[in-house]
Amino acid sequence: MNRYRLLLTASVFLGLATIFFPAATHSQTVYRGTVPRITSGFGADGTFAVDTLRFPATGWDSTGITRNVEVYYPRGTVLPRPTMLFAHGFGGNDPSYYGELFRNLASRGYVAVFVPYPISLNFPGLYRTLDSGFAEAVRRFPKVIDSTRIGFAGHSFGAGAIPSIAYKAFTSRGWGANGKFLFPMAPWYSLEITQEQLRTFPRDTKLVMETYADDATNDHRMAMDIFININIPTSEKDFITVFADTVQGYAYTAGHLLCTMQTPTGGVFDAYDYYAVFRPLDALMQYTFDPTNAAAKNVALGNGSAEQVFMGSVGGRTVKPLVVTDRPTPLTTAPRASFQCDNAVNTRIAYCSLQAPVAVREAVREETSYSAPFSAQLFPQPASDRATLSLRLPTPQTLTLSIFDILGNERLRILSDVALSAGNHDIDIPLATLPSGAYICRLVANGTYTTTALPLLVHP
Repeated sequence: MNRYRLLLTASVFLGLATIFFPAATHSQTVYRGTVPRITSGFGADGTFAVDTLRFPATGWDSTGITRNVEVYYPRGTVLPRPTMLFAHGFGGNDPSYYGELFRNLASRGYVAVFVPYPISLNFPGLYRTLDSGFAEAVRRFPKVIDSTRIGFAGHSFGAGAIPSIAYKAFTSRGWGANGKFLFPMAPWYSLEITQEQLRTFPRDTKLVMETYADDATNDHRMAMDIFININIPTSEKDFITVFADTVQGYAYTAGHLLCTMQTPTGGVFDAYDYYAVFRPLDALMQYTFDPTNAAAKNVALGNGSAEQVFMGSVGGRTVKPLVVTDRPTPLTTAPRASFQCDNAVNTRIAYCSLQAPVAVREAVREETSYSAPFSAQLFPQPASDRATLSLRLPTPQTLTLSIFDILGNERLRILSDVALSAGNHDIDIPLATLPSGAYICRLVANGTYTTTALPLLVHP
């Protein structure tokens, strides 16, 4: 734990710099957009009514908050069913933000397990909360969950966590004996998976790794590292990138929140949920648990087949297709993510440059390696209504100072290209308008991406 804390205080505070999402209910979800939802085939809503089992989640004792592990399953279940274990993004501990996914899976005859974890700097503790929650759900509900047919999906922090948690489940607990899969979406750092564990990862695992072209939160190289180094044959894994499109005036976005619904900062429920998430995940599960299902493999692991990349259509207009590869390299058009692969927080930093040709690796290294032309300290931590940024500038600088959340959204602009003289400066940061949570205080020097990012915890 001390190692993680030291790394965090010295560098970017993950895509974990987040807001707390306000409460929402599943009934509030509204389907949006011009492209209709899938009504038949892979990803369509099924015929089962959905019921929920729950029990108190561990890891919340010190917060004064009670959360439940939620188990979504088909009504009338009499035999254990194939199961997806889901690890949410940091701060997304209300299941309603992914609820349509869980309901879609359960309506098709699967089980979906959601384990909430609190916002905390104790990353090993959060991994334990996820792992123990999944294990307890399997233990409590053996008549519902078939641990021999099981897989893991996750988003952001959760997506980064599932390789480690799945490795333990598959190798130590024997889960997935009759089929196992991984479905990470826009992953953050994978903190507890070693190169040796990736090299010995069960080869019979199926993997769909998904990234979003306009993700300004997580560097795609974290996903590429796991995808390339994991011990899964190329025939059983695909790397998918989703691109934005505008169809009949409706903008389908491909940012960090693509797979979420009902979030106040941009997550919506639309055709991209069906075509980019529900459909490939459904096909992946069908193929995983029935390897003779060639149609399911063609949609989930089709190596760029027409059926796999199809993203729907309306009025004769086809939506921009998915891009699928077994040899991913960084997109030249991707925004610079807040959380770079080669950050000291990343325990797999040594592998950030392994997934691209030499020329691309050198370009990425040149772009992301820098030293800030100033020193900065932010206090107090945590802050309430105000914080102070103490700067020491060895030379005059023109600075922009902003506060960002985990999703890459700028929440406050404090300075905008303000010229400051050499010397010491204390800058007041008003925080009364921000909800409780963790944020990034980012400085940009002289109009370039020579930046320093500092963690900022807010607890009014």
